[in-house]
Amino acid sequence: MGNLFLTLLLIVGIVILAIPQSISKTVKKALPVLLVLAVIFSTALFINIKLKNDVSIIATGEKNEKAEGKEIFLKEVIINGKSKKPKEIFSKGWIEKDDGLLWRDYDKPDDLKDSIQADFNCTDKIVFVLKQNKWQGKAEVVSEQYKQDKQDKQEFDGYVDSESDSWMNLEVDVSDESGLLKKYPFLNILIGIVGGN
Repeated sequence: MGNLFLTLLLIVGIVILAIPQSISKTVKKALPVLLVLAVIFSTALFINIKLKNDVSIIATGEKNEKAEGKEIFLKEVIINGKSKKPKEIFSKGWIEKDDGLLWRDYDKPDDLKDSIQADFNCTDKIVFVLKQNKWQGKAEVVSEQYKQDKQDKQEFDGYVDSESDSWMNLEVDVSDESGLLKKYPFLNILIGIVGGN
């Protein structure tokens, strides 16, 4: 994110120093360029923060009436088609197991939390891969755009009548709730300047 900005500043600085002029003339010529770069970078950073989504997975501690357990196991997170380990994306609070994250209501470590949280860009396509079997419980996935009133909530029931594991792909909507990207498509370019996750 900052690397592009610093690279541009370095290039401008080198060009300015290569031109044999007095320092005051050089500063006067470079100041508008530096101000424009600072405004572009600041705007892109603000927009990127504004269009972030907080996504939480909340273990409710509830289960399907036929289920024999309440576990929630997040195997992987797919961001724009690329598989990521949940522990690389989400906050700490669940048990790390088999490269995934696990919540359970028995043999709990002292630091086990009911929810974990991650930030995603509003341009990301997000899929959570969750375990299903007869020991899985219920969870909620809540997506909340930065400082927006609207929350998207999805419920997940991991119960299936099987001792074998199966996997459910849960698509999570982190799209632009504010409408900024539809109204001003050039903002995607500014978001690209400061980078993504």
